[in-house]
Amino acid sequence: MHLGGSQQNTSIPNYRCVNVDYVKECGTGTVIVDVREASELDSSDIKTVPNAINYPLGSLLRDAASDTLQHGLKDKEIITVCNVGYRSGVAAQHLSSFGLKSASLEGGTEAYHAPKSAWFKPDYVVVLLTCDEEKATLAASIATASQAAGRCTALVLMSSAPLLFRKNDVACEKGKRYEDIKIGEPFKPLAIVIKTFLSKGGTIFGCRSCVKFSGLEYSKLEEFVFPLQAPDLVRMTAAASGSTELA
Repeated sequence: MHLGGSQQNTSIPNYRCVNVDYVKECGTGTVIVDVREASELDSSDIKTVPNAINYPLGSLLRDAASDTLQHGLKDKEIITVCNVGYRSGVAAQHLSSFGLKSASLEGGTEAYHAPKSAWFKPDYVVVLLTCDEEKATLAASIATASQAAGRCTALVLMSSAPLLFRKNDVACEKGKRYEDIKIGEPFKPLAIVIKTFLSKGGTIFGCRSCVKFSGLEYSKLEEFVFPLQAPDLVRMTAAASGSTELA
């Protein structure tokens, strides 16, 4: 499974940071462990990760060191969480030093409950600023090639580009929907390119202001288009290893 911009810590065996998508998709071989004190979780408005086991940091590390871990954690992948990821990172580092397979949720529960654009860290960003059929197909093809090469990739829809991904029942006189675009060989129909991009783990974002300017709202876009604001795009492109823009 691609970790979506998570970073491997090569100095500590079996320790890494994982993102929210990884946590949401993890299976029965993984246990989510909240390392905060029980008293911190008493508040009704505290942010938590569903199905997480509360195992305070001190007790967790003490039991791991003495090989007396509770909750059947010894043979599981352990993903530690806290508010913003500091204590969970400390926990994962120590657990890995005891020979346990561990990871820390990057950004903690704050990231878990934040919009995807707030924590997503792509390796490559493709920005599309038009609903032109050829440029849309080219942008999607570049994004798909990047994702297929193992780089976590974001396709960002700016300007009029969100119109391409309006739902089938949304009337619009400007341009075709992505499912109706076929510019011809050697390019595949845009719908197939987008399906491939998403199936390989790619992510599509739509600029909030651009969506509104186009007379749309997110409920009228395909469900795979995530909200994004300009500062999110600035952060993503600044941290990415590369980017492409088509206007």
